[in-house]
Amino acid sequence: MGKGWRVESKEGRKEDEKQGEIIRDKAKRIENIARHLLKERESSKEEILEWMREILERKGLEVLIDLLEGMADALRMLILIVSGETIEFLPTLGDVHYLKVMTHEDGMERKLGPKGDIGIYSLPLHEGKSSKKVIGHICVALHVPTGKGILWLLPNVVSAAASIESDLLAWKFLESE
Repeated sequence: MGKGWRVESKEGRKEDEKQGEIIRDKAKRIENIARHLLKERESSKEEILEWMREILERKGLEVLIDLLEGMADALRMLILIVSGETIEFLPTLGDVHYLKVMTHEDGMERKLGPKGDIGIYSLPLHEGKSSKKVIGHICVALHVPTGKGILWLLPNVVSAAASIESDLLAWKFLESE
């Protein structure tokens, strides 16, 4: 026999078949887990968005951000679940003031629209209230003429893609007004 050739015995084939069955069984279990998580994710996404909406309406943007940052590691998963989803809300003067102050500290502000009618604010979300580690961003677009706002979360990917996603969500908001 030359190099690289293997003599297969009946026992070797049976062992290979047994390992193949084990691998197929594990793959089926993983597939079932993935299907379950996808179903859970959709219902979880709606629940999370509803909770965020409720906090915004009752307590405001500052409280929402404090609650999110208080989640520490769980915040990373929450961001992945609701990433790309928007929440419409009516910002208060307190929300706008908070955005301006926090943007001045370590956020970002941009203006969009022919007259700069939409302000986009991006604030970092930290892994805990006292942590400096940024794990995502909360973005808010305010439509000045109508006084309406939308909010969304992005993972900590400071890239052109995140910026483009923010611009698209803001333009979608502008067109709906």
